[in-house]
Amino acid sequence: MTDYTTPIEATFELQRQAVEGSHQAFQQSVEFQQRLNEATLDSLEATESTQRKVVELQQEAFHTVLDAW
Repeated sequence: MTDYTTPIEATFELQRQAVEGSHQAFQQSVEFQQRLNEATLDSLEATESTQRKVVELQQEAFHTVLDAW
């Protein structure tokens, strides 16, 4: 028995594959955006921590200078 695909079946199969491909592309773009957002948030948290430490060091240095007078 020969497996024969009609033009309509081939068209529907092509359409199904296109929809699946676009769904996967969309899903990957959403996942990429989530990873990018997480990386940005991590970066901001690290920046905040560093800035706090710099402020603390400046305060200590300022107090040391005032105590020396």
